[in-house]
Amino acid sequence: MPTISHLEALEILDCRGIPTLEVSCVLDGHMRGNATAPSAGTRGPLEVSELRDADEARHRGQGCRKAVALVEGEIREALVGKRFGDQAALDKALRLLDPSAERARIGGNTTFAVSLAFARAHASLRGVPLYRHFGDLIAHSPARLPLPLLAVHSFKPSPAADRGPLGLSVIPSDARSIDDALSFGMDLRRSSEALTREKFDDRGGLAPDGGIEAPFYDTSSVLHHAELAVRACPGERRDVEWVLRGNGTRRYDAGYYRVDREKLTAKEIADRLLTIIKRYPIGVMIDPLGHEDWEAWVDLTARLPASTLTAGDDLFATNLVRVEKAVTEKAARALVVKPGQTSSLTDAARTVRFARKAGLVLIVSARSGETEDDWITDLAIGWGAEYLQAGALAGSERLAKYNRLLAIEKKTRWPIYRRMIEPR
Repeated sequence: MPTISHLEALEILDCRGIPTLEVSCVLDGHMRGNATAPSAGTRGPLEVSELRDADEARHRGQGCRKAVALVEGEIREALVGKRFGDQAALDKALRLLDPSAERARIGGNTTFAVSLAFARAHASLRGVPLYRHFGDLIAHSPARLPLPLLAVHSFKPSPAADRGPLGLSVIPSDARSIDDALSFGMDLRRSSEALTREKFDDRGGLAPDGGIEAPFYDTSSVLHHAELAVRACPGERRDVEWVLRGNGTRRYDAGYYRVDREKLTAKEIADRLLTIIKRYPIGVMIDPLGHEDWEAWVDLTARLPASTLTAGDDLFATNLVRVEKAVTEKAARALVVKPGQTSSLTDAARTVRFARKAGLVLIVSARSGETEDDWITDLAIGWGAEYLQAGALAGSERLAKYNRLLAIEKKTRWPIYRRMIEPR
């Protein structure tokens, strides 16, 4: 039963230049674990709160000095010198400091960073890889690698983007290994950049997740462009599936969705998506609808072919109660897991255990505000996720996750996830 010997924190900058928190936890006087807390570009309505300084004169109010002070003050006083047998015991102690569901006083970013640092230190103390330690949290023995879900075209969260086309990612469905998947992903990115330059006289900007930004008019034009980019890749033409990222909650306004510069009802959105599926191999739709439009989710999921997954991100916010409701009503087929949407690893693990038992496909996802910390890769493997969504193959904060996946592949020689796809 390890004892927390020391706890400290540091305000650092994420990939957007926005402050976040790094926590260092020392167990039994010698085993240290460091971890950073990623954050979202826009916090979903169901996520726990983040503790920010609200000092507009510094980082426009986004500073994390208050969180640092909490870790090195109240939280250190409550935890240092105490023994914790497992992750659940540590996270329970954190919850007692702020029992509110939103963690409004202490901040979910604060507690999650401490929770994660403890997990990393505990894994080292046990002498096991971090992915194995994560697997033990849900009684799962990992033996497979997740398939990378790679962002291709993305759009910054803004009113203009909310009216535009859906974001697009690629699933290299026929990849034989992580190396194969990433090699194809880079070929696709280069060919897409070249076609974007040719079409718009510009290679396109970079979205927060590293995806290419370009002034496409609608979702069909993005898909057509991506299809041409696949054909332009060297070697044999690859079998791929596409992921549509809808951001449905941000697009919803007074009973309508703003998509492709139009105002559409939920039924019209569903009809349009079904038309797109007839033309393109869409494997996953993430948040095509708003997080409270339950009836529309149920209807869309029922109408889609079994080969297409409806995946809830804002719909679930990695929340057990929301996932239980979706399973009961058959509102979605996949769960996007973002552990930082909760206040601790234990909260996220509880949701994942239920989702796995219920048969939901798991997409473990990074956030838009990432650092070069690669723990999310270990978590995706340890929790048996089918997919890892870490953004595009651009930026060290994204590539660190995929490089970790390559390293684990070399060490374990585990197979990559392959989904059985029904003929379309």
